[in-house]
Amino acid sequence: MIDPTERKRRDRFDIAHWPEQARAAFLAAFGAPATSYDRRRARGYERWLEAAAAEGAPVGAVTAALWRRRAAGLSAADADAMRAVVATLHDAHGALYARAQPTREKCDARAKLAGLVARRLAEWPASWREAAAPLLHVDPDWVLDGRLVAAWAPSSLSRRVWSLSWLLRHAAEHGVDVDVTPSVVRAWLAHEQARAQRGEIRIASAAFTLDAATALAAQVMPERDWRWLRAAAKGLKQLARGAPSRNEARLQSAPELYLAGVSLFADAEAQLAAAKGRRARTKALRLGRAALSISMLASVPIRLGTFAGLDLEIHFDPGLTRLDLTPQETKEGAQDKREIPPELRAMLLRYVQAFRPIAAAASCSALFVSERTGGPMDRDRLGCDIRVACKAIFGAPVNTHAIRHAVATYIASTAPQEIDLASVILNHASAATTQVYRRRADQLAASRALLAARDAQAKAAGAQTRARPARPSKGRARPR
Repeated sequence: MIDPTERKRRDRFDIAHWPEQARAAFLAAFGAPATSYDRRRARGYERWLEAAAAEGAPVGAVTAALWRRRAAGLSAADADAMRAVVATLHDAHGALYARAQPTREKCDARAKLAGLVARRLAEWPASWREAAAPLLHVDPDWVLDGRLVAAWAPSSLSRRVWSLSWLLRHAAEHGVDVDVTPSVVRAWLAHEQARAQRGEIRIASAAFTLDAATALAAQVMPERDWRWLRAAAKGLKQLARGAPSRNEARLQSAPELYLAGVSLFADAEAQLAAAKGRRARTKALRLGRAALSISMLASVPIRLGTFAGLDLEIHFDPGLTRLDLTPQETKEGAQDKREIPPELRAMLLRYVQAFRPIAAAASCSALFVSERTGGPMDRDRLGCDIRVACKAIFGAPVNTHAIRHAVATYIASTAPQEIDLASVILNHASAATTQVYRRRADQLAASRALLAARDAQAKAAGAQTRARPARPSKGRARPR
């Protein structure tokens, strides 16, 4: 071990004095230290080499405990730099970046539901609380559950309890009777519509809340007349249908998304060709990974969880011409086989050959690898990279669900008669989902037929006007 007091005074390093094999490996992976972070990495690896020599241990013997011991006394930045360079040069990403096992026990879903119900009921007025308590009783043994607990799914029950609590809480905060009355709902609607106009929420969120609160209120107080509340929920739902959704606002066409990915990938290749250090190559990797993801999802629109978990040895054939998904990996539970278009395959090959080796550990066969761990890419981070890349191009963060929506809309707009392809391509688990795009396709087909009929009628009217003889003037002839 190196004395921590000596480390503070040793800001310089000399690669020339390193063992030949270590020096060659470092230069091949990172190049000559050019930036401050490159120099930090070089100092970290030099400390690792010196500690290994002082202990008489092999340089390639890497464990998390050994790294923590050798990094004792270093700043967090220096310790992380040592870990990064050692993990890269000795293929020890799994050992040094292994996630710690969770120390907390998994929360019991029914205990969580019982706690939510208890907290919300405590906020309700006495009349509502007394009427709702038997219906919302959660029995740990599943024997004496309340009627609504037994009838509704936990997610639906939680949402409805929360929604009704939101209405009652709004009444309490504004000094009116804590009850569900027309005046309370009217004030709540005004408040939510003001929030929607300011862009804080979407009006669909308010409609969702009111519909859920209506369902629970009718069960808790069945003796009251709730026709007015159902009418208000129905009207707000119709209003929400006319408002654009988040994905509608972010929607781009599928061809534009594919071409945007191609353009970004070309930029990533240019960055990689000009890169001189590890940081520059990692930056090119992130861009190339996001670009390939955008083009691939526009051509093969699978869900993000499955997409992030693609494995070169499991899901692809050796030539990268076909993608196979098992029934367990699809929402509808059926095997999914896809042909990869030649242009996309060429991009995929270039990514696997040039970009993926920048960060991939030797033991990892995942298609998308993390530059931090060398292992499989986290789905949330991959989705974030896709949104950021799309925002840089389109000015709006297009998520993976919006890309799937764009593909279905593209099918509906270009081939309405083949709208059933959307169900096959997107792996819809329910036929009701496809019906949305079928209605859209029918609307597009009807609008095109109406435009064609109108244009034909206009042309016919124009032809009749040109063929009609000129009428003689009815005015008197002027005397010469």
